[in-house]
Amino acid sequence: MTLILMVKKLDVGMVRFLLLIIILSSCSSSYHLKKAIKKDATILQERTITDTLRIETIDSIPYTVNDTIRYTYFKRFTDTLIQTKYKYIQAPKTRQQTRLEHKRDVKYNNQKARTERLRIRMQKKIDIVASKMSKRLAQTELRSKGGWKLWVLLILVGFIIGFITRFIKI
Repeated sequence: MTLILMVKKLDVGMVRFLLLIIILSSCSSSYHLKKAIKKDATILQERTITDTLRIETIDSIPYTVNDTIRYTYFKRFTDTLIQTKYKYIQAPKTRQQTRLEHKRDVKYNNQKARTERLRIRMQKKIDIVASKMSKRLAQTELRSKGGWKLWVLLILVGFIIGFITRFIKI
């Protein structure tokens, strides 16, 4: 009798073990997608749905009768065609694919921010160099225009004042 109970307990444990193995070894969605593509490859083609919308607008035209304004109402219909393209089937992304996409996006954004900071820093340096060059250019233009004439005039005035003060006795 105890032997039969042990066999039953063993069978329950074995059943649980077999269920666990079946659950863990089940096939993925990509496996089923590959099988469906083997059966019918047209499911990968892009499909187009065309739909017609009918839009109704109510217009009115005013006219006067004996100093009163009246309106004539009429309906106008316009047809609009809408085409929508979609892929009939898409494989779901795995966790690894979403992680890699996120990692790539973060890397791209970091690189973009880094290049933007570098561009701003280089622009500041270029602006500083340009302002220095414009100052130097202004100084050279001032010198070439006749800034030396002012110095010659000041020195001449100094000599004249010195010559005059020699003869004046206080």
